[in-house]
Amino acid sequence: MNDNNNKVKVINITGWGRNGSTLLGKILGEAEGSFYGGEIRNIWGRVLVENRLCGCGTPINECSLWKDILNKAFDGIENIDIKKMISLSKKYDRVRYYPHIFSSNDKEFIQSKLNYYISNHEKLFKAIKDVTNAKVIVDSSKSPFYGYLLTQLQNIDLYFVHLIRDPRGIAYSRQKKVVQPDKNKVIFMSQYDAVSNSLLWNTRNIASEQLCKKLNNKHLVVSYKDFILNPKETFNNIMNLINEPVTNTPFISDTEVKLGVNHSAWGNPDRFHNGVIKLKIDEEWKENLNFKDKMITTLLTLPLLKKYNLSI
Repeated sequence: MNDNNNKVKVINITGWGRNGSTLLGKILGEAEGSFYGGEIRNIWGRVLVENRLCGCGTPINECSLWKDILNKAFDGIENIDIKKMISLSKKYDRVRYYPHIFSSNDKEFIQSKLNYYISNHEKLFKAIKDVTNAKVIVDSSKSPFYGYLLTQLQNIDLYFVHLIRDPRGIAYSRQKKVVQPDKNKVIFMSQYDAVSNSLLWNTRNIASEQLCKKLNNKHLVVSYKDFILNPKETFNNIMNLINEPVTNTPFISDTEVKLGVNHSAWGNPDRFHNGVIKLKIDEEWKENLNFKDKMITTLLTLPLLKKYNLSI
């Protein structure tokens, strides 16, 4: 018997933020046997510590599904050394450790430094599988280093979707003040200036390319524009990638989806938007991004703009 038959399939969406990963993750989560967990890597930080909102709108420590998952995995959150998980994530999930993604000889280093982090994720993904009966878990954590750590998990069948959006569109989005809603207080998503956004866009996408190479034919590169303009085709291509049938799709037309309530642990506030959603390409940046930031972003990302066939 193929050992992969006993593993849960995990789709990890990688790239740089504000690239449409939340919407793509939600759509994939509507497939039969799929569970959209949002940015699962962030569950150890403010999500559990500050009891942030689950995608269902309930504080995560009060969400019955996540309570069942955490009880199954750890016999309750009180048995997780959350401070240690946060410390390991903050220390190693950083650009300075991206070279380990490029190396093929770092398994011993990763296991010795991050064994506790890795083993807790193995427990978590197994519990998600058992509690939700999911055949596929969709994780929109876009960190390449986190994605690399997922390659070390022995109980998942991992696939990468590298989602690429025009850096100028992201630059414009990153300048907006986007509120993360919460029951007791609000926080804002991270904002970046044009230079920082461009450098991180380059770094994340180059690292994501190397990450995908580690899985050979178990990855897919998707452009944001192709996804929005041809969502059914993108959905079908990803289902084909993971060898799952295209059933129970959320599409009610070529450009509209009907999305139910999800249990995403963290992500863009769009994860709270359900019901019928019309997919429209967001190119406000072409009119509203100021000339200086547009030029800075274009010049700093020019080699990859050409490589990814993005307009100059």
